Amino acid sequence: MPAVVGLSTTDRHVVLLADIHLDLGYNGTGRLRYGTYGTDSPRALVKAALAAAAAGVASPDAVLIAGDLVRHDTGSLNQSLRAYSTVNDDLLAAFPSSTLICSVLGNNDGWPDYAESVTTPNYYAAQAETAARNCRLGPDETQRLRERGYYSRNLWPGAFQHLSQ
Repeated sequence: MPAVVGLSTTDRHVVLLADIHLDLGYNGTGRLRYGTYGTDSPRALVKAALAAAAAGVASPDAVLIAGDLVRHDTGSLNQSLRAYSTVNDDLLAAFPSSTLICSVLGNNDGWPDYAESVTTPNYYAAQAETAARNCRLGPDETQRLRERGYYSRNLWPGAFQHLSQ
């Protein structure tokens, strides 16, 4: 189940999300549309959680996602990337007025789970494209994420540093 926390300060409003674990293959209906014990998050649950977060902080300055957008044990790289893209699309729909939507990569956001590579060129290319668009990464930040799986982003000068994995 996604963790949702809304943080407000006198100057900034931030929504923090973690462990969304979207399972695009979940097919529950009725009461079970939001999942059941032992399952990752169905899309209905993710959308409901994002709607609740957006209602709680209607116009956040940023939405920060602390990794694990993708379900555990996806069957392929394509399934993993599709889930990652879907969550980001849902974030953009839920927070249309948000200036930044920044996500770090969690242990389930690569394929297979816990996999990472700092030697394979462009291993994180798809995730880097999404982060560049949603978090407005510069060319150096985007390249670092594409090749190494992390980036560092100063969201507000002197106030907040967002570090990725």
